[in-house]
Amino acid sequence: MSMKKWLYIAVSVLLAAGCAREKSVNENVAAKRYFDSWLQVNYPRTPATGKGIYIIKDTPGTGMEVSDNTDMYVFVTYTQRLLSGTVSATTDQKMAQQLGNYKTTTYYGPVPWLVNKATLNAGIRETLRGMKVGGTRTAVIPGWLNVIADYYTAEEYLDAETGTHNIYTLHVADATTDIKKWEIDSLERYSKRVLDVADSVIYGFYYKCLNPEAVADKTVMPNDTTFYINYTGRLLNGQVFDTTMEDTAKFYGIYSASKTYSPVATRIWSMISVNQLVFESVVDLDENMKPVPMLADNWVQDGKIWTFNLRSGIQFHNGYELTAYDVVRSWQSLLMAGSANPYYARLQMIAGMEATDIYVLTVDAKSTSMMTLYAMNF
Repeated sequence: MSMKKWLYIAVSVLLAAGCAREKSVNENVAAKRYFDSWLQVNYPRTPATGKGIYIIKDTPGTGMEVSDNTDMYVFVTYTQRLLSGTVSATTDQKMAQQLGNYKTTTYYGPVPWLVNKATLNAGIRETLRGMKVGGTRTAVIPGWLNVIADYYTAEEYLDAETGTHNIYTLHVADATTDIKKWEIDSLERYSKRVLDVADSVIYGFYYKCLNPEAVADKTVMPNDTTFYINYTGRLLNGQVFDTTMEDTAKFYGIYSASKTYSPVATRIWSMISVNQLVFESVVDLDENMKPVPMLADNWVQDGKIWTFNLRSGIQFHNGYELTAYDVVRSWQSLLMAGSANPYYARLQMIAGMEATDIYVLTVDAKSTSMMTLYAMNF
C-alpha cells in the first residue's frame, strides 16, 4: 500500500473522530441552551447553587443536618418531575392518588438513601447538602448532574455527562449515621406499640405467641416432619406486601390471578427455608445442590478473594434498591447473632466482606475452596 494511501486513511480516521467528538459537544451545548432558556422563562432570578442546581423552594428543617458522612442514611419522600411538569416518579401517597397512579402493591413513604457518591446522583447530593430533618426542598437539576458520577467542577460534568433535566422535591423525614441501631430501634418501637409484649430469640428478631396452648404442647417432632404454614408479610406501617391466603390478598388489594394461594410446606429443621420465604441469597443452590447465581449476576475468584457482581434493579418491598452495602450489613447482623442463627457454621468460612462499589461485593474467604459459594447462600 502506498504512503499516500496510508496518509489518506489516517487523516480520514482523525476527521471521523473529530466529528464524533464535535457532535457530542454540540448535543450538550444544545441541552444547556434549552435548560438555560427554560430557567430564564420560569425562574429568571434564581441563582445556581453548588455545581449547578437551582433551588426554587426551600423550607428549612430543625433536626439533624445532612452531611457527606459516608455512613449517613437519609429517609426521603420525593417527587420527580420533568421540566414540562409531568410527574415521572413519586413516593408521596397523596400525590399518587391525585394523579390516579396509586397502587396498593406500591410502597409510599420515606425511602432510605445512603448519602454517597456511589449511590446517589450528583444533583440529588447537591440538593440534600445542608438540609435538616423536617425540611423540604425543590431543586431544578440539569441532565449532566442527574448522573451517578463525581467531578470537581460543573464544567467537568457538562463536558463528560448527559442526562434528563428534572425537578426534584425532597422531604427529609429522618436521618441516621448508625443504620443498624436505627433499624433495631424501629423494630423495638413497633414491637412495644403493636405486639405489646414480644419475645426475642435472635438480636433483631421479635415475635409474639398468639396461641399459648401450642407452646404448652411439649411433643417432640422428628427432624423430617413437614409443616404447612400460612403467612402474611407486612411493613411496619401496616402495609401488606405478601401472603399465602387468597382472601387476605383480595382484602388488601394485592391479589394476583397468576399466583397460587396455598400453605407453604417446610420442615422442622429448616429455619433457613422459612427465612428464604422473604429473603433471597447472593448465591442459590439448584436441585442438585450446585451453586447458581441469585442476587449475584456472576462472580470471579482470585485465590481467596471472590468478587460478586450483583444484579441491578432488585428492590426491597419498601422500594429501596438492593446494593452491595445491604449484603454486607446482613452478613454483619448474622455475625452479631452468633451461634443462635442458622447460618453460623457456613459464615465461619468467610474472613471478611466489603462493598467495593454499589453493585460489587468483595469477599475474603478463609480458603480457596468452592465452599465459599455455599457460604454465600445466607
